[in-house]
Amino acid sequence: MNTDPRPGEIWTVDFGLAAKQRPVLILAYPQPADARALVVVVPLT
Repeated sequence: MNTDPRPGEIWTVDFGLAAKQRPVLILAYPQPADARALVVVVPLT
């Protein structure tokens, strides 16, 4: 089982707002060689 998100995948995330998990679309996920550790997601409602 792969645990690394890839752009274009749908994952569920707990944002901590309403104690619910929400689906998100992964737009960008940092690679080990990247200078930044920034994950970019779009919440799906």
